[in-house]
Amino acid sequence: MLNPVLRKVSTIHVTTFKVGILLFLWAGLAWCDEAKFVPPPAGINGWPHKPYDKVIGYQFANPDHVSFIKDGILALEDLKKLKRKESVLDADQSTALLKAAFETEAPQGGMLCYDPHHIVVFYSEGNPVGAIEICFHCWGIKSWPENKAIWWHTNFNEIGRLTIALGLGVRGPDPDNNPPKSGQQRFPLR
Repeated sequence: MLNPVLRKVSTIHVTTFKVGILLFLWAGLAWCDEAKFVPPPAGINGWPHKPYDKVIGYQFANPDHVSFIKDGILALEDLKKLKRKESVLDADQSTALLKAAFETEAPQGGMLCYDPHHIVVFYSEGNPVGAIEICFHCWGIKSWPENKAIWWHTNFNEIGRLTIALGLGVRGPDPDNNPPKSGQQRFPLR
C-alpha cells in the first residue's frame, strides 16, 4: 500500500504525462496539415518585406510590350484581362522560386528586350505584397518591391522548370489563345 503523499505525487505525474502526450499529438496533427501554406519567415534575403499567405503565378498576353512594375509601383489593373493561365504555388515551389530569383551564385546575362509574359504575385489576405516579373526572351527579371539581388543572381533554368511544372510554360501565350503544338515549347530560350 502506497503512502498517501506518494499516491498523490504518482497521480500528478501520470496526469502530467497524459497531458504531455495529448499536447504532443495535437501539435503533430496541427503541423501535418499539408494544405496549410507556410512561407519562409522573411522570404529569401528579406524579400518580400511583408508576410504572405498565397502565391500565384500568371502567364499573360503582352501586346503592348509593357511591364506591370513601373517606377517602383505594381500596377495589376490590366492583369485580369491579359492573363491566359494562372497557377497557385505551394510553399516548396514559392521557396524554390525565391531561391532561383535571388540566391543563385552563377552570374547570368541577357539582352535588353524585356517583353515579360510571366509574373508571380505574393499576396497577404488578398492584397499584393510582392511580385516577380519574368521575361524568358532576354532573361530579364523585375521585382516589386525592388530587390537589388536580381538578374545577375537569377537562375532562369530553375525558374523555367518551375513555370513549366506549374503549366505556365516559358513562352508568351499564342495570340489566338491556342495551346502550343507538341515539341513547340523548348527551354532555355536564347
